[in-house]
Amino acid sequence: MKYLFLPALVFHILMVQAVKGQTSLPSPGERGIHGLRFMFYNVENLFDPFDDTLKYDEDFTFEGTKHWSWRRMQHKCGNLARVIIAAGGWEGVEMAGMCEVENPLAVRQLIRHPLLQPYGYRYVMTTSEDRRGIDLVFLYRPEKVEVLHYRGIPVRDPVDTAWRTRDILYVQVLTLFSDTLHIFLNHWPSRRGGEEASAPKRALAAGTLRTFTDSLLSMNPEALILISGDFNDEPSDVSVQQILGALPPEQANPGSLVNLMWHMHRMGIGSHTYKETTGISHHLIDQIIVSETMLHIGAPVSVGQATIVRFPFLLKEDAGGNEVLHRTYAGPQYLGGFSDHLPVTADLRLR
Repeated sequence: MKYLFLPALVFHILMVQAVKGQTSLPSPGERGIHGLRFMFYNVENLFDPFDDTLKYDEDFTFEGTKHWSWRRMQHKCGNLARVIIAAGGWEGVEMAGMCEVENPLAVRQLIRHPLLQPYGYRYVMTTSEDRRGIDLVFLYRPEKVEVLHYRGIPVRDPVDTAWRTRDILYVQVLTLFSDTLHIFLNHWPSRRGGEEASAPKRALAAGTLRTFTDSLLSMNPEALILISGDFNDEPSDVSVQQILGALPPEQANPGSLVNLMWHMHRMGIGSHTYKETTGISHHLIDQIIVSETMLHIGAPVSVGQATIVRFPFLLKEDAGGNEVLHRTYAGPQYLGGFSDHLPVTADLRLR
């Protein structure tokens, strides 16, 4: 039986050798025993191949337009496991948020992959009423992080009461069993139908989240809050900067929220590429936001600079020579890649 582990071990060694040195992310040793890495990743439709009669998941079934299968799901799990290991500096990240995950079966297949199984990942996730059946997941390593409480926060439209979207996933954790961190994971409504027409829906999500963060900060102005997700809006958009109140670092003040992605936004760096009639556009819609307290080195949990992870294996060239993301599908065409988003990470330091 011991020989059954060899293929996975060989694969892991080859994978590390193939891409080691192609990222500036610190290794676990550089993080030290008081460091934790957080990652958020829109994983682009991690579905199982079975039809859920209560959700619109028919495309991702054996007979669906995507011709999804158990083998394709397992291949995708292998790709995602590779990202989680590489983003951790060749050791699994301590905490990861993910969106576009269908159900617990898909999560369990991911964390049981041979690359991830040694880390004993556990998870919590939402069970929202999104029509497509996609949800948010929080993965964590239990020897580093303890989950105290979690819940899904519904986003509702008081006018369009039939409308449904993904819940916000709230997770309260103990980091290395000493300091409480409040984590909010998001997947705000898409821009389908146009940015302007869909903006009010994202404003609803921003307002819902703001209600909870304001409540925490009113009870404790030094509350440790980490907000991340696919916001489908950029740092300068009204929903993020004004309604949620996530400010650029230079405008931060005690009790405010700070968007760690502003320096990349100003440089025009994106986490998501989109082909428009004018060419390839880059959008920074995957973000990490923290409470102002976490910017201080002396805080119980402080945060370093956020990073967009750009491993070469996550990218490819299209027919026109443009650099695009190596995604799972392009329309109905199966590409066997990773995702249509890049992961974002931030390192946390415990006092």
